[in-house]
Amino acid sequence: MTTVRTQRQICAFIDVLGGAMLFKNKNRSRASAFFACLEEFERRLNGWSHHFPKGRQSTALVKTFSDNIFVAFPFGSSPKMSDSDVVHTFLHELKHQIHELTLYAGFPMRGAVSVGNLMFTDKFLYGPALVDAVQLEKSAIFPRILLAPSVLKYIELDSVAAGLAIQDADGKTFLHYLGGLDGIHALLKLHHDYVCQGLAHNASKIHERQKYEWLAQYHNYSARLARRFDLEINVERENAFSTRDMPLVL
Repeated sequence: MTTVRTQRQICAFIDVLGGAMLFKNKNRSRASAFFACLEEFERRLNGWSHHFPKGRQSTALVKTFSDNIFVAFPFGSSPKMSDSDVVHTFLHELKHQIHELTLYAGFPMRGAVSVGNLMFTDKFLYGPALVDAVQLEKSAIFPRILLAPSVLKYIELDSVAAGLAIQDADGKTFLHYLGGLDGIHALLKLHHDYVCQGLAHNASKIHERQKYEWLAQYHNYSARLARRFDLEINVERENAFSTRDMPLVL
């Protein structure tokens, strides 16, 4: 009989938007890029496992299934890392993975991060932290990684880590993956091109275009902070409407 034993951990549940479509078409080069990024995600995050003792619940810190990613870091497992250190390290690593999957492979990400009790073994995922992250991800709507209140309590407003969080117009706080970066100008150029391409390719797909319109607003906010006004994106929907070219049939 399996013993249910939870540990306090920070975890993220992430949906890679557009990933599921790879299983429905024959674009092998794009599929290869997708899986290469997932492998890098697992390699990089699991590389932190040496900071934690061998007695932890799982030999891995990342699990991927279809186009979803689940990752967790345990609290209190290393005398060299405080709880705040674990949270900050975790969020910094997520930022890096967003850059890889979004800017270099072209896959936006939606998800949520929470802190709480979790049983994360090689066979099982169980606990309120997982439930909280999955439920919060459903309310993300746009390509953003929401941060639960249980995470924000470890990010003091006057700390260096404060730059990891940004509040949206709806009051929700998400991971500021374009904030506080070295080489921000180069990343902003990549992000600019990626968002513009998404807007162009989804001009007639209202649901998909809304995601890129939100990304454009977030991009423009980040570009203004970096004083790169030349990289702002015009999100006016020119030529989105036209007169009917077919007579109405009654």
